[in-house]
Amino acid sequence: MYTLKFCTPFQSIFFLLLISCALVAQPDTKVVPGGLILPRLTTLQRNALPAGQGQTIYNTDQKSIQYQDAMGGWHNLTNASIVDLDGDTYVTSELLPDEDVVRLVVSGTDALTLSKNGQGLLAYKTGTQNGNILLGAGVGGALSPVATDNIAIGDESSRDISTGLENISLGTEALASNTVGEKNIVIGHHSMTDYNSTFYNENIVIGHHLVENTGDGLLKNVIIGHNVATNLSTSPFGLADRNVIIGEGSLKNAVNARQNVAIGGSMQDVNGTLFGGSGPLGNIGIGAYALNAGKGQYNIAIGGNALQLNESGNGNVAIGGEALQVNLAGVQNTAIGSGALNQGSGSYNVAIGFSTGLSYSGNNSVLIGREAGSSAVGDNVLHIANNASRSLISGKFDSDEVTIDNVVKLIPRTTPPSNPVSGTIYMDDGSNTGGTPTLRVYINGSVGWKNL
Repeated sequence: MYTLKFCTPFQSIFFLLLISCALVAQPDTKVVPGGLILPRLTTLQRNALPAGQGQTIYNTDQKSIQYQDAMGGWHNLTNASIVDLDGDTYVTSELLPDEDVVRLVVSGTDALTLSKNGQGLLAYKTGTQNGNILLGAGVGGALSPVATDNIAIGDESSRDISTGLENISLGTEALASNTVGEKNIVIGHHSMTDYNSTFYNENIVIGHHLVENTGDGLLKNVIIGHNVATNLSTSPFGLADRNVIIGEGSLKNAVNARQNVAIGGSMQDVNGTLFGGSGPLGNIGIGAYALNAGKGQYNIAIGGNALQLNESGNGNVAIGGEALQVNLAGVQNTAIGSGALNQGSGSYNVAIGFSTGLSYSGNNSVLIGREAGSSAVGDNVLHIANNASRSLISGKFDSDEVTIDNVVKLIPRTTPPSNPVSGTIYMDDGSNTGGTPTLRVYINGSVGWKNL
């Protein structure tokens, strides 16, 4: 029987370490002068070791000293390493053999952040949710585990988002107050930043200071420009949706606007007042100050100042600069041409031509030609002209009257008109009147044609 005696505590510790290494070592494990040869294992043998033991081995396949972390993963032992206490977050240059790719591995609930001196404002963060990319101070500060696939770049961009999905916000405070909205694309400084609103869905907003004071519930709008739709408010009437707004100042002040197209500084609401009711619906305004009061429904205004002052008129078509400019409440008018029905406030009129019906304010009338009916009065009138001084043809629809100015010329014909009605007149070339051209009128079916 042999007894081991140790002169010092260090000798005892060294002997225990040697015994523990020998338990897992290969036959070539040995103590040599000046050092300790670690267990020499192939990768296959290494992977067969139990997890979580914190073992250190020499991998003969990869020719490197490796250690095992608490999760059972193996890492090369280098001069220095960056790894957290539980070993699931680290920096590696060879996650796979001879990969030569630098990786920042972030696992579990850990997050990657970059900040000034380790204590300054957050500059970059990968959240714990799938697919979120956040870059900037204060971005995505309220992200919850269900928020996914958001991209936020810029200081406080998407700052309050919590459960929103698939949003893209680029710019300082872009989409800052949105918490649950989905599928928005917001590009520009301080756009969609109303601090009283919490959700927007499927909007595209491009430009600075857009949609700043809105309230909740903007849906499926396309808004492009500067200072556009800044007060596109939804409160208290519901949702503002499906608007296309493009150009400086377009649709600046409107409540519950729906399905409008405002392009080129149109629909600005010149008084800057928000209004109630059902809000503008289905309007198209293209041109500076077109449909500027931003009211009414299903109007089309194309041209500078077209339907500029419209308040409650619906179903109007104004094409041309200043067409139907001062119409306030008229409905279902069609004005085509610069200045057409400019001063009018009537309804159910058709005016085609430059300054046609310029000062006309009646109803149910048809005015055709440059300046036709500019000074006409009354309802149900007809004017066809090429200047303001006289009409070639005029009439009254309510009394079935037509006046043709000066000369009426009928072209002689060989046969009478087919399917005539009482009162039909034509000029016979003589074929039916003994060779003499004659004006004839149709009396009725029993009398037939008579010479005049």
